[in-house]
Amino acid sequence: MSLIGRQIGNYKITAKLGEGGMGAVYLGEHPLIGKRVAVKVLLDELAKKQDIVDRFFHEAKAVNDIAHPNIVDIVDFGTAPEGHVYFIMEFLDGDSMADRLRKTGFTFPETVNVIKQCCSALQASHDKGIIHRDLKPENIFLLNRGGDRNFVKLLDFGIAKLTGDGGVSSKTRTGLVIGTPAYMSPEQCEGKGRIDARSDIYSLGCVMYEMLTGQVPFKGEGFGEVLVRQMTEPATPPSQLNPHVPRDLEAVVMKSLEKARELRFQNMSEFLIAVGNPAAFLAGGRKANTMEMADTAPAHMRGPVTLEAKRPSTLSGAAAEVTGSRQRPTGQRSRAPLFMAMIALLLVAVGAGVVVTRPKSPDAAPDVKPAVAIPAPPVEDTVVVTVKSQPPGARVFRADAGEVGKTPLEMKVKKGATSFDVLLRLDGYKPVKTEVTTEQTKEITVDMAKETVAPPPPTQPVVEEEPPAPPAKTVAKAPPVKRSAAPKRKPAGKAKSTATDDGTDLMQPAFLK
Repeated sequence: MSLIGRQIGNYKITAKLGEGGMGAVYLGEHPLIGKRVAVKVLLDELAKKQDIVDRFFHEAKAVNDIAHPNIVDIVDFGTAPEGHVYFIMEFLDGDSMADRLRKTGFTFPETVNVIKQCCSALQASHDKGIIHRDLKPENIFLLNRGGDRNFVKLLDFGIAKLTGDGGVSSKTRTGLVIGTPAYMSPEQCEGKGRIDARSDIYSLGCVMYEMLTGQVPFKGEGFGEVLVRQMTEPATPPSQLNPHVPRDLEAVVMKSLEKARELRFQNMSEFLIAVGNPAAFLAGGRKANTMEMADTAPAHMRGPVTLEAKRPSTLSGAAAEVTGSRQRPTGQRSRAPLFMAMIALLLVAVGAGVVVTRPKSPDAAPDVKPAVAIPAPPVEDTVVVTVKSQPPGARVFRADAGEVGKTPLEMKVKKGATSFDVLLRLDGYKPVKTEVTTEQTKEITVDMAKETVAPPPPTQPVVEEEPPAPPAKTVAKAPPVKRSAAPKRKPAGKAKSTATDDGTDLMQPAFLK
């Protein structure tokens, strides 16, 4: 059942990032502040089994107890009202080591930097009595943080083991094989149940070996063959696969891969010191310049990219990984005899397939034991899935590798592998999730829809009012001056007539005017 669009805790599920044997991982976003998290949800059928739920929450508790900057942070866990069992982790935006190994590989200084961080985180874990037991490139995530593009975050403590004072877990049954075969220690392969911190040292040595050479120490056609080789064969020195590997780094990784755990580094602190100053380790503890490595291998030298296909899921079903007792359930038989029988069968097969020639005369050279030829692993069928978008340039995200590139993007995957989701993001467009199936080579084109931005509400035009003019100064006007009208003058020389009583006009002289 898809949880996209539902609410888990305080986060809304927006995309599915990946799926594993125990559950699925989703991208969650806080609806108010936009914070993104990774939400790991236990599969519904497993959520009904209390021992599985206990294992699931054990991972959250283990990580929380360690509290190391190089271990993924878990911020919350619980059960949703619908019954979904979940915990919430910080969202990591970067690459898994597995993805980086397939793309570019690592320079030797980068290898040293990454392994040192892993040693530091695992020493903190071991100090809390927690053994990881499933170290592999898929569980080592690399971020760009603080100027370091290879800042490590360890993931997936889902099968981590809590040890007591005796160093033996009460949560793992004897005879139970847990881990990923290509990185499992010999004692894990035996399934005897006595696993301690030195098992993680071996597994981290396998990871370092792959960083230096581009391949794991032991390959095989199936799980059984790999397990047998882990228990019985010494690793090929890395310099035989990559001649540029410095002798001092080779000495460090071969020490970590000793079959007898008493001969390995006895704790992660010893491993960290050795890898931090491999020249001094090679010299047997003498004071050495840590730059001696640069004299034998320039900083730009790197291990080759890996040709390994994506690793299969961790061995052992989750339902069988946890019990509350050290006793094996009735009817549950140890798997250790199975692997011993496999060893016997392998030896018989080798003896039947090898013809030993003896010298014809006593003077001939003594018999030489022929080397056992290890068949090359078969080339697994792969398909190419091309993801395109309209418009192109969208960022493509996968749960197991973070951002894997931009469209158009070609991805090589194992044919018939479990389908997975990818999330496409492009500025100005809505995120789109699409499923990738692996039955055949194909091309997927995703149409990106533009984000609809609501137009702003209409606003009244703002009219700027002119400031009022200052009042005019009042100038007092002088009162009008009254002037007497001048008498009209009559034309000179004309006498003014005056009427007499009898109506006769008399002319006045001009000087009387």
